[in-house]
Amino acid sequence: MARRKDSLDQESLREKLLALAEAIIVQKGPTALTMRTLALHMGYSVGHLYNLVSSADEVLLLISHRTIENLLLALKKATKGKKGFLRFESFITTFNESLREQSRIWSIVLNFLLSPSSALISERERLYEYFLKAIDEEISHSLPSKDTEQPLVKFIRSVLIQSDFERVIFNRKKDPEEATHSAAFLWVILTQNDK
Repeated sequence: MARRKDSLDQESLREKLLALAEAIIVQKGPTALTMRTLALHMGYSVGHLYNLVSSADEVLLLISHRTIENLLLALKKATKGKKGFLRFESFITTFNESLREQSRIWSIVLNFLLSPSSALISERERLYEYFLKAIDEEISHSLPSKDTEQPLVKFIRSVLIQSDFERVIFNRKKDPEEATHSAAFLWVILTQNDK
């Protein structure tokens, strides 16, 4: 029984660590995130934190994974039961809102680089490939025609990610209606191809 309790305590401490790391990133940016800073704010030794995670790189990877999963859940919820333009618009709006509301967190997901010696590089690459595949799948489900070719899906994905990524990196303000206008514009192009 004691082991199970310790295991649960370790898991709750890990969640606390991730929540604190996200808060630091949001307030001060990713460069402020160090194991020493986390230990100081949590009231634990750095060594104790290394029992929870292997490195600050792993913290960033775990945050990235959680952020991607939250976006995918939000996309599924937003598009559930919708078809045609409403589904497509919901997809784009939800995608844009997520990146706008969590811009500093998304800058890590889209841009963080692990130290060259990190053992987590392949895990980071797998996570990013998973993200791109999941976004492609959501885009293809939202398109007007199931005959749409894969290059079009990848084009839409790259436009979405690139435009939002630039906005995140350069801290540009976004018109709340921009997502709807973007969705309408892309929809017109897509439906013209079906005629």
